[in-house]
Parts: sequence; structure tokens; C-alpha cells
Amino acid sequence: MNKAIAAAGAALLLAAATGCSAKSTSGSTGSDTSLVVGMNGTVQSLNPVKNGQSAVLVYLYDPLIYQSADGKFVADLATSWRYVGADHKTFELKLRTDATFADGTTLNATAVKKSIDYFLDTPNTNSSAVGPISKVDAVDDDTVRVHYSSAYPNAVSSLTQFYGLGMVIGPDGLKTPSSLDTTPDGVGQYKLNTGSTVSNSVYTYDANEAYFRPTAVRFKTVQVKVLPDNNARLAALKSGQIDYAVQLPLAQLGSKAAGDRRVLKSPSTWMVFFFANRASGPLAEPDVRKALNHAIDRKSLATGLYGGYALAQDQFSPTGAKGYDSDLGGTYSFDTAEAKSLLAKAGYADGLKIKVLDNGTVDPNGLLGAALKQQLAKVGVTVDLKVFNGPFNQFTTELTSNKYDAYVWNMFSQDMYTAANLYFAGSGMLNTYKLSDTGADALIDKAATSSAADSTAAYQALNRYLTDNAWGAPVVTRLNTDVVSQDITVPVSNPVTPAVDPVAPQPELAWSPGRTR
Repeated sequence: MNKAIAAAGAALLLAAATGCSAKSTSGSTGSDTSLVVGMNGTVQSLNPVKNGQSAVLVYLYDPLIYQSADGKFVADLATSWRYVGADHKTFELKLRTDATFADGTTLNATAVKKSIDYFLDTPNTNSSAVGPISKVDAVDDDTVRVHYSSAYPNAVSSLTQFYGLGMVIGPDGLKTPSSLDTTPDGVGQYKLNTGSTVSNSVYTYDANEAYFRPTAVRFKTVQVKVLPDNNARLAALKSGQIDYAVQLPLAQLGSKAAGDRRVLKSPSTWMVFFFANRASGPLAEPDVRKALNHAIDRKSLATGLYGGYALAQDQFSPTGAKGYDSDLGGTYSFDTAEAKSLLAKAGYADGLKIKVLDNGTVDPNGLLGAALKQQLAKVGVTVDLKVFNGPFNQFTTELTSNKYDAYVWNMFSQDMYTAANLYFAGSGMLNTYKLSDTGADALIDKAATSSAADSTAAYQALNRYLTDNAWGAPVVTRLNTDVVSQDITVPVSNPVTPAVDPVAPQPELAWSPGRTR
């Protein structure tokens, strides 16, 4: 997350001042190893509720459930989990009994309940992504039940390291929540070295000798340098001052910038041209919506606009996500002749005009919006494009003014259920015209209550419905690019999760000193 841009020279001066990494010459774990990370963005707090996805937190707070880079859910502070009943309204976790917080207290169900309650009571950016939690019960010392007011199928993913909810805060930390900004209190593989830490500049962590699985701790120390400027992170990587550059945008910097270092490509968000006003005007016609899909050259946008760090996509679930259907691939091939034919069939042989809103933060400088405008013009569609640059709340006010037929925005790469509720359900926040469709609502509800065995088919049915009815035009899945030194071993070379974490509760999933495979 790039929230601030610092001068490259100042960032490099910081990197030089904090020193270089100390690698093990033998390539094995031991007392002589360290990992140095250059993170993007800035650090607002060390409180996981306030800063739930920051690269500084994963070393200090283990989650209840860990999601590995290959997308699998792995036992961490919770050893097992299940839904109680078929309605997906109660989710039960069994906790490990050998984990201790930084404050020295033992992990138990009461501590987990208090931590989740604190998350729910504290305004934060992830609160809308963890489901409609109504209450949390500590059933016994090692059993927790999370109750939802309505069916919620994403309990497992909501309790991973990506949303803050699953990062359990210790009892002492919760006594004085303001202390959590600078003093972490989690069950983590590392402890904060306050003497070698400068807030929002460099964070130093020492291995936690009390961690419940010592073999998973692969480095003696980890240092995270805050380097929001892309060029500064790249320079620090090339000079050997960092081992790992978080989300280095090679689409802008060029593929050769990484040199011979390992580039980890992981799905980020997928960019979608949403057809908002399907109730009146030209987009009320299904053939018009399908024509616009055929008019888009997705492959040229993936390579030209995103430098090859994107995947062309024409369905509402990306490759690797639950709901993806290989049979839908190519539904809307690039075909201007077919686009013109469909427009003529819908009564628009002489062309049409639509108003489109583009978000300049999600689509930097409105480049995708401009490219879509250019491509659609070739089939007789005139786009009146407005690129909005401003805070999200102001953007949503403009978006919900219902002055626009369509808008350019992104969807979450792995979570089709949340996305469908946000954009397509009758009450969805970004369903700007509040259009209700009984077919879509029924499929969303079915996906929410399907068993694990049936959920893939349920999501595929929802994906097919949205794609066949052309409720929008998915364009590309953007890829995050993380760059890692060849001196570090990375077990998963093709991540499917949006973020890549060097630490893991299982040693075979954790990064370690030594050359990458």
C-alpha cells in the first residue's frame, strides 16, 4: 500500500544508516542469520486492529488460522475449526495450549474472545470484511465460538493474517489499548527490539525463544525498513541493503529492474468495468452489455498497460479463486465485428454514448479508463469519462449520485462472496442504483450456505450468471510483484494469495537463508 512518497535520496540515507543484512555463509538457520525487508507504504501503528495488513505485524502476531502462499489454510493458534450446523452462523475453533503472549500469559479462549471483542468495538478499515459477527463465546479454556447474525461462508479466511481479526492481542495489551501502537502483545515468532527500532523508519525483531514451534523460526533477526518510494526500495535491493522488496511495481519500473532476483507474482485485484445502470438507457439491453465486452482487447491491455504484470480476464472469478470456471474462458473474445453486430441488434447501429466514472487511485491517472474509452470508440461507443481523484468517501458520494452509467473499479482477487454482496446484491454498497435481481440474490444466498463440498459449484453458478448476463466487463487481474534476493529460500514460487509473508507456523512454509529454488 503506497500511502506516502518519500524522496529517494532520504530513503537511501535511511537504509544506509540502519545497516546491511547479516547472512549465514552456510545457508542454514542459526545464530548468524537475518532477513532485511524493504516495505512499501508507511506504518500508522503496531496495533493489528488499526494496521491489520501491514508488513510489520506478521512477525509479532500469529493469526488463529494461517493462509499459506499457495492458498491453503494451516493450523496456527487454532489447531482445528468447523461450522456448527449447516446454516453457517456458528463457527468453532479449537486452540493450541502451548502458546504464550509477549506479556507472558498463556493463550486461551477468554483471551481470544476479548481480542475479537476489541476488534469489533474499535472502528477499523477491516470491520466490513469479517462478516456479521453478533457475539463470541469462550466455551471452555481451548474452545471459541464465533456467532454470525446471518450465514457467513468466509469465517476461515476472515481469521487469517490478512484482516487483523485473527491476530490475537494479549490481555495485558488490551488493558491499555493505546500502548499497542508501540508495544506489541501477540503470540509471534519475533519480539520487538525497541532499542533498535525507530518508529515509521526501521523495525527490528529478535527471535522469540518462547515460540511454540522453534523450528519454524528461520532467522535470528528480522529488520523491516520503511521505504515507501519505489526507486528507493529498488536501489536498496540492488545494493544488498535489503533482501526482500515488498510490492515493487515492475509494471512501472520495467521487468529488467529485478535483475536475476526472484520475482514473486501474486494476484492483487481484478479491474472491472461495472455496468451500474442496467435499469434504463443503453446498458439496460443485454446485447449492448455483451457488445461492450467483445469490444475490449484484454490481452493488449494486460501487456501494454500493465507491462505484462496482469492477466486478461473475462469472467467474474479469477484463476485460482473459488468460483473460477475454465469453461467460461473466452466467453467474450475480442471481436469488434461481433460487438457492432450486437449493437445493431439492440437498436444502436449508429452508436451510443455512456457516462463513466473512473477512480484515479484504483486506476492511477485513469489510464485504464482512457484505454477503454479508446477501444470502445472503435465500435461506435462514445465514453464521457470522468476521472475522480480524492478520498474514497467523496468518490462513493459521486458514484452513488447516479449520474453515471458505468464505473471503473476493482474487485478482491480471492473473495467472490464479499465482492458479490458489495456490487451485485440488492443492498450492496456499490450497487449504486440498488437494482435487485432475484436470480443473483438466490445464488449469493446459496453460496453462503453451501457445504465445503458444494461451495465451488455454488460459486461457479454465481460466476456464470454474472458473466452470461454481462453485468460488467472484467478486464484484467493485476499482479503484485515482490522481489527477493537469491540468498533467501522461498518455498512457494507462485503465490496465489494477495500478500506474501516470509514467516509461517510450519517450517516447510517459512522462508529461510539459502538460495531460492
